Amino acid sequence: MLGNSEVGGVDMAQAGYCAACRENVWLMPSGTCPRGHGAEQISNVYEAAMPVAAAPPQTQPWPQQQPAAQAPPKKRNKTVIIIVLVVVAVLLLCICGILTSIAIPVFNAAKANAQRKACFANERTVEGAAMGYSAKTGKQVLSVDELVPTYIKTSPACPTGGTYTWDGTANTYTCSEHGNFANAGPDPAK
Repeated sequence: MLGNSEVGGVDMAQAGYCAACRENVWLMPSGTCPRGHGAEQISNVYEAAMPVAAAPPQTQPWPQQQPAAQAPPKKRNKTVIIIVLVVVAVLLLCICGILTSIAIPVFNAAKANAQRKACFANERTVEGAAMGYSAKTGKQVLSVDELVPTYIKTSPACPTGGTYTWDGTANTYTCSEHGNFANAGPDPAK
């Protein structure tokens, strides 16, 4: 049976495979393809139930299958990308802040330790030069200026701005900031 019939409020339409279209199509009441291909192009005809409300009016040809319209790009994707970038930026800032809060005290401690060691090196240099002076001349060093420029090039300066004092009786050179290397005790950075 070709064409369409109505059974119990349901429109029974015929469908089949159109060899020219290479797809299943609804058939016209005459048994032809809605795109104009003849009945000889149609095979595997079957009846399919289609609700009456969905059936096209009989005065117009069956609807042709149109390719689906492409949906416009969603703006939601841009929003998600922006949110992800903001979250990543905040996380990076937090990580940088944590690393900075760890690194600054370590750097300051290392700097202070290096300045302390440089000061003690100055003291050892002056005291060694004083021993060389005393051994060569047989005299006690009364001032560091007696050692310049023969035993040391210049009078040393503390890296943190401390002032050195010479004790001629004990032959010690002491800094007002760091003290003397012999009495300094263990390294505070360890």
